Amino acid sequence: MPVTRVLLTSLFVCGFAAASAAGQVAFNAKPGLWRMTSTGEMHGMPPIPPEALAQMPPEQRARIKAAMANVMADSAKPHTYKFCVTEKDLERGFNPAQKSPGFECKTKVISRTSSSMDVHEDCSGGHHHVSGNFHFDAPSPGAMNGVIDMTISNGAHTMHMKRVMHGQWISADCGEYARHE
Repeated sequence: MPVTRVLLTSLFVCGFAAASAAGQVAFNAKPGLWRMTSTGEMHGMPPIPPEALAQMPPEQRARIKAAMANVMADSAKPHTYKFCVTEKDLERGFNPAQKSPGFECKTKVISRTSSSMDVHEDCSGGHHHVSGNFHFDAPSPGAMNGVIDMTISNGAHTMHMKRVMHGQWISADCGEYARHE
């Protein structure tokens, strides 16, 4: 799976997780298969530990920088992907970062209604810190729009990502996109 697609899926998962895990008012979204289209931008250097960069031969560092330049240029293009949201996800939320050993997230709901959600999330683990603001609107149970604004840092390098997302519910059956817990 291309790096950009993994990154976009992660952003959607974390943002939707924060929105769905946020509390008493249910977010107005249907469970099932969703088609998400995302556009945005990325700036800065990925948070690769300086000691790891120092150990790389110059050719490998150059390849990594070139690959990241391609990913950042590619991030401005629209990306469409499918994602499965389960009933359990809508009830409890989901956040892969919280399941990673040694990685913890703190989520704060700024505002919430059945059709709108603003959330701030701070995560840290190892030498990394991720801070993000998520805004999602669900004008109907089968439509969702969102803006994700995140910063990832390890102290030496910082990368900023902003994504605008538009989602459409496709089906109650996730088919091949179903996740197994």
